[in-house]
Amino acid sequence: MISPATVSKLSLKWKFYAGRDITATIAIFDGTLYFPSWNGYIYAVKESDGKLVWNKNLQKLTGLNATGLLVNVNTTVSRSTPTIAGDLLIIGIYGPAVVIAVKRATGKLVWSTQLDSHAAAVITMSGTFYEGRVNIQLKLQV
Repeated sequence: MISPATVSKLSLKWKFYAGRDITATIAIFDGTLYFPSWNGYIYAVKESDGKLVWNKNLQKLTGLNATGLLVNVNTTVSRSTPTIAGDLLIIGIYGPAVVIAVKRATGKLVWSTQLDSHAAAVITMSGTFYEGRVNIQLKLQV
């Protein structure tokens, strides 16, 4: 347990290099961490030792062109926390406002849908899963 009395004893257990920044909060389920990186990949990593379970390049997985709305990012990216929905991960793609579902165990694409076709439509927030429904917000970045 972390407390004022134990905080000085904290130490690094493991580290994982994800290629670029990780700005989303990590999703955790059954001992596995799930997160996107600004290098265009989604990762599944063991919580216990930081070993890679799987990774998927979002551009190759979806066939989408590079995000395009961000400076210095020439790939398809997600900046939101993956939503755990049973055996699926629901992932919002930053732009062009596409939501995908992948198998939690393998990262295999299950489905993909575009929420808005406007060129400036982006997903910047994490989704929620409740009673079989996925709720995701998008905005127009103009």
